Amino acid sequence: MWTRHLFSLLHRMWTAFHESLGATTLGFVAPLVVSIISIAVTLYYILRQQGRDAMLKHWKENAGIALRVTVIVSALVYGPIFIYESAKTVYEDHQSLVKQRDDLAQSNINLALELRRKRGTLLPSEPAFYNMTHILSAFMSYRTAIQTVGGRAQGWREAGAARRGEFDA
Repeated sequence: MWTRHLFSLLHRMWTAFHESLGATTLGFVAPLVVSIISIAVTLYYILRQQGRDAMLKHWKENAGIALRVTVIVSALVYGPIFIYESAKTVYEDHQSLVKQRDDLAQSNINLALELRRKRGTLLPSEPAFYNMTHILSAFMSYRTAIQTVGGRAQGWREAGAARRGEFDA
C-alpha cells in the first residue's frame, strides 16, 4: 500500500519538476545527451585534426573534466528546481490527504447523527414507512375488535376471558 503511494508521489514530483521547466522528460534529458555527444565529437575532431597520439594523450583527462562540469552544472541548475518542486508536491499531497481525512470525519459525524435520528423515527420518504403503517393499522383494528366484545369496551384481559367464556357479563 505505501509503496504504491510512494511511486505515485515520485511520479508526481517528476511531472511537476519537468512541467516547471516547461518541457517534457525528453526536454530535460536532451541537453545532457548533447553534452555527452559534444565530448565524443570533440575527441573525434582532435583525432582527425591532430592524430591518434594527440587525442590519446589527454582524452581521459579532457573527457573527465567535461563530464564533471556537466554533472556539476546540471546539479546547480536543476537541483534547486527539483528540490522546490518536490517540497511543493509533498505539501500539496499532504494538504489533499488532510482535506480527505477531514471530509471523511465530517461524513462520519453526519452519518452518526442521521443514524441516531433514524433510530426512533420512521419518515414517509423511507421504503419501510408504508409497510409499518399497514402493520400498525392491522394491529389497531385487531385491538379494537378485541376490546369491544358484546357491545361494550373492555380491557384486553376481560375481552380474552369473555371470548373463552370465563367472564360473567
